[in-house]
This record gives sequence, C-alpha cells and structure tokens, in this order.
Amino acid sequence: MDVEFVCIEGGKKLYAVRSFGQALFTGTRDECRRFQDVRQDKLRDERAGDLRPHRHAPFVSRTYHVSRIHA
Repeated sequence: MDVEFVCIEGGKKLYAVRSFGQALFTGTRDECRRFQDVRQDKLRDERAGDLRPHRHAPFVSRTYHVSRIHA
C-alpha cells in the first residue's frame, strides 16, 4: 500500500492510500496511517482464520431401539 499526496482542501493536506493503483482511502496523513493499521489487522485476522482447523458439523448419532416382541 502506498500513500500519496492528493490535494490541499480547506487548509488540510489530503492523501490517498492506494493498493495496485486503486484508491482505498483518502484523508489526512494520520488518518491514512490509522487506516493502514486497521486494514493490516483485518487482513491478519482473516489469514489467521485460514490457519485454524475448520470445525466440522456436529456429529449426529441416531439411536435405534429394538422393540421386543413378547410371544
């Protein structure tokens, strides 16, 4: 992710966070830094989910009762 200067609006310098040429976020320098931190945390959590073993559906056991026939 790259941070690049976009413009000055209302006395504030605005920057854009870009990834692969696509703007993901636009804001002040501190806001862009915060966005990058939050995005990295989300991506790390998403990847960590891939490393955890997948939980299978609960095992269903059915019990069959044998009926006794009295003769």
